[in-house]
Amino acid sequence: MVFWSPASCFGDAAGLNVRDVNVHGVAVGRQLRFVSWTAFMWTVEGGVQSFPFPPGSSDTHAVGITDDGLVAGHGGIDGALRGWVHDGTTMTFIDPLPGAFQSVEVVGLADDGTVVGEIHTTNPNVPVAPFRWKDGTITAIEDPQFRIPVHLVGATADGTAYGAFWNQDASPARWEPVIVAGDDVRPLPIPSEATFGRVADAAGPETWLAVVEMPADGNERPMPALLTDSAYVLPHTGPFTEMFLDVSIDERLFSGRARSGDAGPWKEVVWDDGTIRPSMAVVDDTAAGELSSLQVRHSSNGTLYLLGAGHPDVNIVSMVAPVAPPVAGDLDCDGLVGFADLLILLSAWTRDDAPRADLDGSGAIGLGDLQTLLQLRG
Repeated sequence: MVFWSPASCFGDAAGLNVRDVNVHGVAVGRQLRFVSWTAFMWTVEGGVQSFPFPPGSSDTHAVGITDDGLVAGHGGIDGALRGWVHDGTTMTFIDPLPGAFQSVEVVGLADDGTVVGEIHTTNPNVPVAPFRWKDGTITAIEDPQFRIPVHLVGATADGTAYGAFWNQDASPARWEPVIVAGDDVRPLPIPSEATFGRVADAAGPETWLAVVEMPADGNERPMPALLTDSAYVLPHTGPFTEMFLDVSIDERLFSGRARSGDAGPWKEVVWDDGTIRPSMAVVDDTAAGELSSLQVRHSSNGTLYLLGAGHPDVNIVSMVAPVAPPVAGDLDCDGLVGFADLLILLSAWTRDDAPRADLDGSGAIGLGDLQTLLQLRG
């Protein structure tokens, strides 16, 4: 059993979001600190570590990590969205092609270090288009994507990107699932009555997990779908009328959320070869052995779920760690209450959008919070 808590300081208010984990258990993602996101890496030895971005950088995201430690992501750099990679020592930025594109957004990282993402173009008719980057060279995938908008959401370990494209020829026009493998761009079939579709994850050899929206009771309801090049299957969703399955843990083993009825609460669920179970019901098993496929989730109650395919006799392995409560008054999350926290509080003075600095619970930052902080300093 492995217990880990990269959000021990930040708690629920931090909005911790872990995007990827490599075979060594190194996690990367983003953490919300007041009103902006900051990319981080977590290791057992070092805990949470930020990346060395230049001053003024904003909303940085770590999207993927390879087994040899290369990390890729994107963020606001010098006033524009830029991709970046970090090899453990050096930060390299992925700039747009000169004169052609406005920004670069990373969605995935292949095992060989190839970065996959979206270029936000200056063409109002085709606002986004896919790209690849490796060893300092960015390549736009121009044909046929620049004739239609393509929105990517992720990439597999071999660099195959997936997402959706705008099918203007459909009646009515709609977003439909697409995969981009090398220069091969392949749309995938969805039901003719669907109003929307996109690939959410790889589900196995030549099979893709998708989210589609189906008309029902006058509404468009999200449903899961399994797609191949020539067919689609809509899995049984049990008592739920709406279901997002957007993470493939293993073949025919997916996680997401579901609800019944428009006003019902969303529940974290696992779809296990047709059996639907709450994520909380996933069993812990110390004999599961080596995990081959990992996905980390952060729930609303401050619990981290690490799901993976393990021992053949265990369908799912869950490693669960409750997040330690934050230290009252520790605004910079260093485990102490000191001068740096005072500076943060003063920078949030009179604002109502920095709830962590609202130490007296008044709804605004003011004199009462300053008095509380001074008391907490002892």
